[in-house]
Amino acid sequence: GQAEDGTFTGNVNEENVAYPDYHGNGYVGGFKNPDDTVVFSVEIPADGVYDLSFCTCTGSETAYKINPVIVDGASVGSITTQQGLSFTESMLEGIYLSAGLHEIAAGTEWGYYFVDQLTVTAGEPISDSVYEVTASLSDPDAFDNTKRLYRFLRDCYGKYTITGQYCDKGK
Repeated sequence: GQAEDGTFTGNVNEENVAYPDYHGNGYVGGFKNPDDTVVFSVEIPADGVYDLSFCTCTGSETAYKINPVIVDGASVGSITTQQGLSFTESMLEGIYLSAGLHEIAAGTEWGYYFVDQLTVTAGEPISDSVYEVTASLSDPDAFDNTKRLYRFLRDCYGKYTITGQYCDKGK
């Protein structure tokens, strides 16, 4: 979707600066404060993993920018806009979305950038291989305590949640 067709919040507005390589009729800017966003309404056809590709520009020869992506009001990660005076793709991969209408926003954290468009494409599902844990440590000469801890963590993997807290002062 084109940013100029999205919903703007805060200071975001259509820009008429002549940065090249934008799509459609223009792009939006005015990202200065945390409540400055451009929101795209996107219809997702089926439950799955999707890649969100924002076409963005910093408008600066010397600085890159990192800004949040918000889906249905929840932060899902950040996009990095490389320095330069033309629009380039800023990708956020592996976002799970259910079928239906979603609001996907480009927000402001380390702002001062321009947003041209959002393209949503089917992503690669996470491989089942991430759940395969090897039986050996990378250090064959590890201490016995290290080996026992690793065995415990490996036995718990995918079955339990382990949590803890460390505090060096107070109770």
